[in-house]
Amino acid sequence: HKTEAFDAQTRIERRTRNGLIGGVVLLLAFGAILLNRYRVTRSQKTIIEESAAELAESEAQRTRFFANISHEFRTPLSVINGMSELIAANPDKWAGKGSKLIYDNGTNLLDLVNQILDLQKLENREVKPHLVQSDVVPYLRSCVGMFEGLAVKKGLDFSFVSKVDTLVMDVDREKLLRILSNLIGNAIKFTEKGAISIQASKREVDGESHLVIDVEDSGIGIDAEYLEKVFQRFYQVDNEHAQVGQGTGIGLNYVHELVTLLGGMLEVQSTPGDGATFTVLLPVTNQSPELEHVEALDTPMPASPKSWKTLETGGPELLIVEDNPDIIELLLGHLGSEYTVRVAENGLDGIDAAKQHVPDLVLTDVMMPGKNGFEVLDDLKNDPITSHIPVVMLTAKSDVESRMDGLRRGADDYLGKPFHAEELRLRLQKVLLTRAKYAERYAEGPPEAPSSDPETQLEDAFLIRIEETLLDNLDDHEFGIPQFCTALGVSRTQLHTKLKALTGKSTSIYIRERRLEQAKALLENPELTVSEVAYQTGFSSPTYFTRVFTQHYGTSPSIARS
Repeated sequence: HKTEAFDAQTRIERRTRNGLIGGVVLLLAFGAILLNRYRVTRSQKTIIEESAAELAESEAQRTRFFANISHEFRTPLSVINGMSELIAANPDKWAGKGSKLIYDNGTNLLDLVNQILDLQKLENREVKPHLVQSDVVPYLRSCVGMFEGLAVKKGLDFSFVSKVDTLVMDVDREKLLRILSNLIGNAIKFTEKGAISIQASKREVDGESHLVIDVEDSGIGIDAEYLEKVFQRFYQVDNEHAQVGQGTGIGLNYVHELVTLLGGMLEVQSTPGDGATFTVLLPVTNQSPELEHVEALDTPMPASPKSWKTLETGGPELLIVEDNPDIIELLLGHLGSEYTVRVAENGLDGIDAAKQHVPDLVLTDVMMPGKNGFEVLDDLKNDPITSHIPVVMLTAKSDVESRMDGLRRGADDYLGKPFHAEELRLRLQKVLLTRAKYAERYAEGPPEAPSSDPETQLEDAFLIRIEETLLDNLDDHEFGIPQFCTALGVSRTQLHTKLKALTGKSTSIYIRERRLEQAKALLENPELTVSEVAYQTGFSSPTYFTRVFTQHYGTSPSIARS
């Protein structure tokens, strides 16, 4: 019986153990199935998330493209419409220059439309190369020469060097010109100082001869993370370096498609802040018919940098910050008879000009090299010297969000391109009228403490600083305008124009009146004589003090204290 009981117990333990093992195996198997399903689900989720992110990025690029293409269309349209108005109003003065600007900007529009249409045809494989056999070196020299005047106008060193004297090959002249136009145009656009060099050479690649064209600039450069994407459709580099430029987002993609069509390769090397080099490699073949007649390209002579003269009219001083020379001509035509106009052709120069001359009004474009219009606005509104200057933004980005962005940043008004000349005049006049609020606010002198209102906070602080400087040197009759400028760290012009804008008074009159206010308060002290009050408030003599006090208050100091 004991043996049978033992055997039965053993069988029960074995079954239990086997059952537990089987259960564990089932659990492990079930867990493996769940884990695998989780992994599959997680993988699918990751794929969906990545696809959604790619779709969002693609949509964002497409949105930027349409916003920028709008800018590219609106700028020449502004010139065409505006010049048409000027010609209609005064044909004798504007017919010649205006007609040329209308023609040039119409041509730019047509070229932009053609690029967009060509891209669609290239994508659908509807475009074929039209090759002819000719010496490509003189043609390259002629193409490059078309851009020399534009580069010189920006103050850039510009050069073309060919390491081969002659290179006869099959070439599509029209497409090669478009390739060079985009690459050299971009180099000029994104280079503010330094040099642009184009070099042609011959190189063996995988046993085949290639024409190599290097377009090198000393411009803003491209971050490494963006290099692989710059040839994608609609893609535009969106980093702190690239904000200085603008464009449609199709240029480099267009170049890439054309180079591919010609059986070549397109490469780029760049260091942020130290320029970029775009390299085109085209295979050298000699299978096409020879070019019988060579048509010369229109190669203009190098142009000297254009300097915009300040138009002295005696009117309020207007600073125009705009990089498009045609728009500048248009604005000068509409506003040159009403304002004393200064011109800055990029954001950095605009900021410098505003701080040096402290104009009555700034009219700035948004999309510019150096610093864009929003950066110009931020800089001017946060500098005590220029914070009071009304800023009107003029831009092709006229959508509601862009306008709201400009107004939120402190712009006094926002006008889209193309604009109507009379509307621009009225808006500028209205903005100038708002300066009267400063004269009313400071009629009785500076406040005791700066306001919490951001619109007047810096102005309050500026006048309070002047008041403190005056009180610290109140009894020093030799502490005049030069000493004030040194103490405040501003120039005589800056101090004068700032005070004139805020108070309607020149520096000398404002300081003298603030001394008189202090003298009036001291006269209430019967223990002080008139002479003592005069010397304690910085007047060189009691006689002079009595004269200016009487002129200002209509009564003598002696009578005023009684």
